[in-house]
Amino acid sequence: MSNALAITIRVLVVAVSLWVATLIVPGIDNTAGTEPARWGTLLAVAIIFGLVNAFIKPVVKVVGCPFYVLTLGLIAFVVNALLFMLVGWIAGVVGLPFSVGGFGAAFLGAIVVGVVGSCSTSSSRTASTSADQRRRQTGQVSCRYPASQNIHSYRDVVRKWRRIASLSSGESRAPIRSVTASTASTTAWNSSPPYIAIQRA
Repeated sequence: MSNALAITIRVLVVAVSLWVATLIVPGIDNTAGTEPARWGTLLAVAIIFGLVNAFIKPVVKVVGCPFYVLTLGLIAFVVNALLFMLVGWIAGVVGLPFSVGGFGAAFLGAIVVGVVGSCSTSSSRTASTSADQRRRQTGQVSCRYPASQNIHSYRDVVRKWRRIASLSSGESRAPIRSVTASTASTTAWNSSPPYIAIQRA
């Protein structure tokens, strides 16, 4: 999965989590007028949420490390609530119709966003793992190689696949039975990489 796709999925997951929080937590409000505007607001707040967690939360963890140790990590709930309040404040500063009404709402909202986000992420990973397992059970592994890898022949494909493909820990590396390419002419592979299907025994 590319970084851009992973970030997009993460933003969507956080947006859905924020939507759930606005539904069940009193004091967390999205006052945009129309449905598209409400979802647009949630996506914008999700981006702010991601930036706060990416740049501010790590600093807070480092500075407050002794408190995390003394409280056995329980202070994380307080930190998450304060960061959630910060997200609400930033949203208000930039003119987004999203508000967090106090520490209590932020405390509950941070928990809801964390739980919903974790459940969504777990479901996504489970679905991805299941699809990968189904592909392995049928013996099909597909790879797209960029031109920079200078693939000129089936032998190159097999050698590079053996080196690049990563299997889950503990799973044996099955021998390759056959290799097929969507482009018959290997001389054109560097300018237009084919879609390679590798069948394992």
